[in-house]
Amino acid sequence: MDYTVSPDVEEKVDAPLTLPAIRLFVLERMLWVWGLVGAPAVAVILVDDLVAGYYYAAAFYTLAYLLVIVSLLPRFLPYLGRSALALSALYLVGSHEVYHHGLDSAGTLFYFGTVFFSCALLGARVALTVTAVALMSLCGLSYRYLAVSGNMVDYEGMGAFLRDYCLPDVMSLAILSVMAISFLSYLLQNLDHSVRQSQVYLKEIARERNQLIELIEARDQA
Repeated sequence: MDYTVSPDVEEKVDAPLTLPAIRLFVLERMLWVWGLVGAPAVAVILVDDLVAGYYYAAAFYTLAYLLVIVSLLPRFLPYLGRSALALSALYLVGSHEVYHHGLDSAGTLFYFGTVFFSCALLGARVALTVTAVALMSLCGLSYRYLAVSGNMVDYEGMGAFLRDYCLPDVMSLAILSVMAISFLSYLLQNLDHSVRQSQVYLKEIARERNQLIELIEARDQA
């Protein structure tokens, strides 16, 4: 009777599911969801913008969607490049919304999504940097929106603008971002540790099984 471990089992034991592999899994599933769900959403937006004559907006959302599609091509881009393109698409859409519609738009939600996925894909340090960029963009672009729309006259200076208009959204984005970064960092670190420990146990079990097989074969020959 053959007691040897099959090559498939040994290959699975020698190929641990490390943190980079987990992040790659998250990236690919995220991009596929964005690609499938975003197609009808972008189609509707394009039709509305083209009918209304907003050709710039139509071109912008088309570009953002193309960034997601390009990110789905692993043969042409490394993991870091794919992640950067996907996060850039989220950030650009959020900036576009705040730039043209102010803080009442979905721009803050897209900014938070950028922070959340940057932590999941690239780590806490990158996510903290993205948070700082998102907060500055939120204030700067919303200020520009009010200045162009003529609503800036309601605020006496930059201090009043930041305190009365921008501060609530900035604080909300900052608090949610820090909470998400802390939770995801802790979760990913513990998950990576658990996976590595599991792989160590699997290798030990495989080694002991092979030793047992050798003893059984030696007994059978005797």
